[in-house]
Amino acid sequence: MNTTTRNPEQSDLPYLRQIWKEAFGSDDDDLFFDYCYCPDKCVITEINRTPIAMGFILPAGTLVGSGGAIPCAMIYALATMPEHRKRGYGSQIVQELVSASRAAGYPITVLCPSNEENFRYYAENTQFRDAFYICEKSYHDLPPCPDNAAATIISANEYENLRKPLLKGLPHIEMGSRAIEYQERLCKLTGGALVRVDVRFGTSIAAIELAPEAPVLIKELLLPLQGSENQDTATHATLAAIAKIFPANEYIVRTPIQDKENDSSHIRRFGMIDAPQPVHEALSGQDAAPWYGFAFD
Repeated sequence: MNTTTRNPEQSDLPYLRQIWKEAFGSDDDDLFFDYCYCPDKCVITEINRTPIAMGFILPAGTLVGSGGAIPCAMIYALATMPEHRKRGYGSQIVQELVSASRAAGYPITVLCPSNEENFRYYAENTQFRDAFYICEKSYHDLPPCPDNAAATIISANEYENLRKPLLKGLPHIEMGSRAIEYQERLCKLTGGALVRVDVRFGTSIAAIELAPEAPVLIKELLLPLQGSENQDTATHATLAAIAKIFPANEYIVRTPIQDKENDSSHIRRFGMIDAPQPVHEALSGQDAAPWYGFAFD
C-alpha cells in the first residue's frame, strides 16, 4: 500500500468534497471550497493515488494580549475517511500543516478539537496545548423583550468594527475581515446571521447559526459589561431581543468566561495552540481565559 502526503491537485477536488461529506455530514462544502480553498494551504494523505485524509490552514487573524499582536493561522477541516481512521494520518497532516503555517509567516497555529477525545489525542501526539476556554450555557423561558431593546442583522464589516472594542482587555484572536465574512456566510447558510443588539446596558453582538429541530447556537455573544454585576440581566435582555428575530425553545450561548467560580460547571476548553514557549507562558499567566471566537466549528 503506497501512502503519500502532498498538496492536492485539481483532480483531487471530488475526493476532498467526499471526505468533507463523510466527516462532517454538512452541506457547506460548496461554500468552503468556493470561498476558502487554496491548494497550497491544504495537505492530503493518499493511498494508491486516492486521497483519504485532508487538512487546511486558514489565516485566523492575530493573537492579542500575549505581549503583542502575533499573526496566527488555524487548522481547519481536518478529516479522514471512516475506514482509514485511527492510523495516525491526522497527526501526520497536523505536523505538515504546522510547518506550512510557519513557512507562510504565522508563528502561531491554533486548533479547535471537536471533542475531549481529540483534545487528549493532540496533547499526547503533537505540540498543541490547551489555550482557549469558553462559557457555554443553555437558556430557556426568556423574559419578554424590553421596550428599549432591539436586534438588527448587520454586515461582517460592522460586526468586525463592533467586535474590537468589546474584546478590549481580554486576550483573544482578533479575526481578520475575511474570517468574519466566512462566518457571516456560514450563518446565512443555516438561516442565521450576524446580529447587533442594543439594550440599555449598551451594544452587544452575536454570531447565530440555526439547525432544524435543534437549539439556536449563538457561537459568539459579546456583551459590553464583561465582569459586571449586571451581566446576567444584560444577557437575558440581549437574548430576548434576539428571540424576536430568531424565536426558539432553547438557545446555546457561548461567551467569554466572566466568573470562573460560579460558571465552573459551564466552562469547557475550546481551542489549542502550537506556539513558541514564551507565548504559552504569557497566555497561561493571564487572569482572564483567552477567547478563540467562533472557529467555524
